[in-house]
Amino acid sequence: GRVFGNGSCNRFMGDAAFSGEGLRLGPLASTMMACPDAVMVQERLVFLTLEQVIGFDIDATGELVLLGAEGPVLRARAAADGSAP
Repeated sequence: GRVFGNGSCNRFMGDAAFSGEGLRLGPLASTMMACPDAVMVQERLVFLTLEQVIGFDIDATGELVLLGAEGPVLRARAAADGSAP
């Protein structure tokens, strides 16, 4: 029922709800460390996008695809060594 992660600069956490292929994240909270402006803008967009997720899929290549109301919004793939990206 919870999600945790790192958005490049700040850690985030929030509620998570799974139902079949449905997925809801949020509301999300994050730490408030200062980073370069460009990183902060990108990170905030990622956090806002995560809160719009309504489902997920794993494609043929093993990539995690997070889905919003209009289709894919974020994609993630494990690094070649198997670690998280």
